[in-house]
Amino acid sequence: MTIQIGSSSVLIIVLGCIVAVAVFKYTASTHYGPVSRGDLVGAIGSGVAVATLLALLLNASPEQTPLPVSRPDVAPTAPAR
Repeated sequence: MTIQIGSSSVLIIVLGCIVAVAVFKYTASTHYGPVSRGDLVGAIGSGVAVATLLALLLNASPEQTPLPVSRPDVAPTAPAR
């Protein structure tokens, strides 16, 4: 099964990953105390937040086509008296 992903969706995912890596590297270099790894939870959280905000701002949701409205051929009439 092949899933088609639009170019704007790929851009949003890539930008979220870039922000997450940048936050991870920044927290590793500014950590006080012994040398340790960066803040993984903060990096993932910031990447997800950026991707979510970009998706909402750029409206990267799949396009939905409206369903055709079926109209009756004959209009209903009141019974004759």
